[in-house]
Amino acid sequence: MKRTVWLWAILLTLLAAAATWAASIDTLYLKAGDVAPPYKVLVIDENGTMDLTGTTITATMRSLETGTNRFEGITCTSTDLLNGRFEYRWADSDTTSTGAYSMQFHIQHADGQFTIPTGTDAEVVIEERY
Repeated sequence: MKRTVWLWAILLTLLAAAATWAASIDTLYLKAGDVAPPYKVLVIDENGTMDLTGTTITATMRSLETGTNRFEGITCTSTDLLNGRFEYRWADSDTTSTGAYSMQFHIQHADGQFTIPTGTDAEVVIEERY
């Protein structure tokens, strides 16, 4: 019984720590003109966090209403590539237009390229500031 409780405590601790980064795949809400918080990403695969050392990571954000890109191919900031963490830091011009947007991150490495998230894109909603 003690072993089971201890394992659950570790699991819950790990989930809580990962939630800070993994939650970035949930919809991110900003007000027009906001440049914080950055869009934080944690890349995981079937083996756990993915080592992104030596990669180049760019972001693209597209309007869900018009289908046009708000920005494309902007370099992301490395925060802990060894442990699969990076973030997109907003420029002043990124969040001036209200609306719903999808985000994709393109990761280029020696073996090729892949795009995350897979399946449904990440969503960013920029709301009116008043």
